[in-house]
Amino acid sequence: MYMTGRSRFYSEKPFVIKSCIDQRKEIFVAKVKGYFPKSEYNNLLPLPPIFRNIEIENKEEVIGEYMYSQAQKHSLPMTKKDRKLTTLVDTNGQYMVFNNYYLWLLIDLGFIITDYKAITVFEKNTAY
Repeated sequence: MYMTGRSRFYSEKPFVIKSCIDQRKEIFVAKVKGYFPKSEYNNLLPLPPIFRNIEIENKEEVIGEYMYSQAQKHSLPMTKKDRKLTTLVDTNGQYMVFNNYYLWLLIDLGFIITDYKAITVFEKNTAY
């Protein structure tokens, strides 16, 4: 594992981003969309590999009938959105940021990248 240094370059070109990810030589932070195929769900069920702190709306169709009725019963505010730490098997159609080691782990587990937005590549083992 390398310690990051100064930023070498930033790119929004999909072919540059794909090349950096596929070569597995650089230290980077990439913003991508993706998902795991349904055939991998059984393997990922014990611990879905994408950890995110996402915003959840307090609607019955989102949180479920039981939780919604309990919230109303105890007079909890239902108009504001809550932030929850959760595990996912896809990026929910949003761009999410991953570092190189985490993204390579996801790819090895079967993660399919559908869209590339940006990448920042860093130098290895250099001072800031």
